[in-house]
Amino acid sequence: MLEASIIDGCGPITAFFRIALPITTPALATVGTFVFLGVWNEFLFALLMLSRPALRTLNLSVYMLRGQYSSDHGLMAAGVIILVTPAIIIYTLFQEQVVKGLTAGALKG
Repeated sequence: MLEASIIDGCGPITAFFRIALPITTPALATVGTFVFLGVWNEFLFALLMLSRPALRTLNLSVYMLRGQYSSDHGLMAAGVIILVTPAIIIYTLFQEQVVKGLTAGALKG
């Protein structure tokens, strides 16, 4: 398709924005959503590398709310709700594109 568009007179930038980008949008949305979720849910690196409380990520801060003998479960639940909300919003916005990206190669016909 790219070669045909270039033969028809499209420049490389026009061919990219009008042909290649619309075709790859579901795959880009899927990869972008998974990368966002992976970075947002990162815990182990922060646990091992960050020692100052000012640098802690939200995941690590919620983890640090637990105590050795008791925990404030209400405060931890509130932190988890705050932690999960952006991921749910991002996935909801890109849900259709993610499904298209995951099923694009699985369909015959």
